[in-house]
Amino acid sequence: MKWLQDNLKRKLKGLVLAGAMLFPSTSYADGASGVAELSVGEKSVTSDIKFLQPLDRKLSLFLRNRNNWNYETEKVTPFTLSDINYNLKGGLDLTFEAQFASDGTATPRLGLEYFKSFKKDFTLYGLGTVNLDDSLRNFEGVFLARYTLDLKSNLKLLSTLEAVINVGEQESGGFGHNFTALRTRLGFLHENGIGYGLSFDTNLSGNDPKIDYQIGLFIRKEF
Repeated sequence: MKWLQDNLKRKLKGLVLAGAMLFPSTSYADGASGVAELSVGEKSVTSDIKFLQPLDRKLSLFLRNRNNWNYETEKVTPFTLSDINYNLKGGLDLTFEAQFASDGTATPRLGLEYFKSFKKDFTLYGLGTVNLDDSLRNFEGVFLARYTLDLKSNLKLLSTLEAVINVGEQESGGFGHNFTALRTRLGFLHENGIGYGLSFDTNLSGNDPKIDYQIGLFIRKEF
């Protein structure tokens, strides 16, 4: 556990220095905001760090880093992405994204993102991109819904649902499903930005996917 704490601290410092983002938005604050989360399940532990850095009124930078440590294989699988977002109108942004796989391979992507806030307690976000490299063409959609409910003056109910869906050309020919990841969080969020609760992650891969899921606990710090 000490290794996980030290690793999380190092990566958080790196992300703060590089700049990134928590939720895409066109109504930027003067400073950056972010979240660092650790989720623990029966199969693996995952750290997930995001940070929002506005560059000016129309331009922002997003960086996200996820590391998954599998108990059985003792293998750590990292994934990093960075987005440069340019606001077109309202909540609509043009997004250039670079995804970095565990072997360091970078994949450039281009697309559009949209952010909508309903009052202060419900937000929706969507991002659609297509790869620009020479690999098989694929389309990826990221969807996020977040809802909070005031329980006390300093305590909220927190619920989030994130879905990542990738479809595209197949090596065997035709068009098909590559993978889907669903991440659900349900818990509590304190006024100081500390949140905790239950996590439920589901992964599907391939055209005849087998469902792989994990139930666990999460703790996060929003700032």
